[in-house]
Amino acid sequence: MLTENINRWTREIREEGRQEGEAQVVLRLLQLKFGRLEPETVYRVRSADPDRLLKWGERVLTAQSLQDVFPPHEEPATLTLEEMETMLAENIDRWNRELLEKGRQKGRQEGRQQGRQEGEARLVLRQLQLKFGPLEPAIEDRVRSADPDRLLELGERVLTAQSLQDVFRD
Repeated sequence: MLTENINRWTREIREEGRQEGEAQVVLRLLQLKFGRLEPETVYRVRSADPDRLLKWGERVLTAQSLQDVFPPHEEPATLTLEEMETMLAENIDRWNRELLEKGRQKGRQEGRQQGRQEGEARLVLRQLQLKFGPLEPAIEDRVRSADPDRLLELGERVLTAQSLQDVFRD
């Protein structure tokens, strides 16, 4: 009895996984062909049975519009309030994860850029100190506040300059 239940549960889990995978493929095809999808469309695809997913997957290949994939005569039943709440909660969770990840990526990118700029400024300051001796605080501030293109230009000028004025000529 236990073995039969385990086998049945295993089959059910595999079927659910297969259905989720098929739904993801259909959603990706729809997004590639038609762009951003409405939450109702995403929910409709995710909750569809395997036969319907197969039909929609075939239709999307030749469809010119979403109506070609989802003809009006096949309109789904109106969602219940509970289904709408579930769909909304799932979308909010997904949007929050996406926003959080975008924020992390942007923060890492800005941090790397700032670190590169600080490193470039340190190198230019070191070159200036080695070539011209101790620097005035105003010169140090000017170098530290320079943008990356300006730092590159200053670094090149240090190589041929005879004086600090030559480096900072504008």
